[in-house]
Amino acid sequence: MIQNPSSVSESGFSVSWSNHVDSLMKLYSWLCKQYGLKDELGNKPKVTFL
Repeated sequence: MIQNPSSVSESGFSVSWSNHVDSLMKLYSWLCKQYGLKDELGNKPKVTFL
């Protein structure tokens, strides 16, 4: 939902918000951490020790 689309161009006017998507993802991750929720959208590497 957040990433559709990253830019729009119509009648010579263009809008791009790819940088804002990164900011929204960081805010979402921070809010999840603050409220003790699982970050379902983050692409963080996972390491499992056996």
